[in-house]
Amino acid sequence: QWGRGRRLKLHWRPCTRAPILELLGRSGAEVRQHYSKTLRTRLHRSRKKLDAAGAVRFERVLPTSAQTDGVIDQCKLIEDASWKGQQGIGIFSTAERLAFFREVAKQFAARGWLDIGWLSLGDQVVSYRFGFRYQDVYLDYSLSFHSAYADVSPGRILLDDMVASSADLGLKAVDASHGGIEHGHQLQEWTSLARTHVQLWIMNRTLQGQGLYWLRERVRPGMKWLASRLARRRESGGE
Repeated sequence: QWGRGRRLKLHWRPCTRAPILELLGRSGAEVRQHYSKTLRTRLHRSRKKLDAAGAVRFERVLPTSAQTDGVIDQCKLIEDASWKGQQGIGIFSTAERLAFFREVAKQFAARGWLDIGWLSLGDQVVSYRFGFRYQDVYLDYSLSFHSAYADVSPGRILLDDMVASSADLGLKAVDASHGGIEHGHQLQEWTSLARTHVQLWIMNRTLQGQGLYWLRERVRPGMKWLASRLARRRESGGE
């Protein structure tokens, strides 16, 4: 109504889907009792493989501002050894991103919001979860794990430990904070509850605004449709 009254063009786009696991005042053991059979089986198999590889240790820390540089350096080491680091898409993969998250970490740690989970195998940290604790909710922001240990699912194991410890700490929920619309977030194995985040574009009545609206509403969907059709033809062996 606001947009129509001003003759503005609006473009809505679902951009993320964040699974949310409500802990409902239960202990970690009680939360785990409500896991699905599929999830329990996956976790059991992964833990069995991980235990066979060496001594496993879980640690969760709320770093101080003075500790954040060391925490970020450790996270970056793991990310560099992960598929995210190899593809250059991690949150620490460029100098600009690294500087940004160092500053975020310092500011959040000063407020008691920075919440980090580590999973170690022997004396080596093989996975981290970089997140935030705000208003008694754990917001899981980023994960990486050493690619050499991908077959034992350290990320899933670490998320399970973060879920259980969040319950034992009396937190209200574990929130994925984000997740792809198509590929989702690992927390969706734990819960069917999710919040969809929507991006809103407001295009003005200028020629530039109208052109942008036309590109997003007409040209871009058409190009996606054409690319999908060409991909299907290639897969079927067509010319």
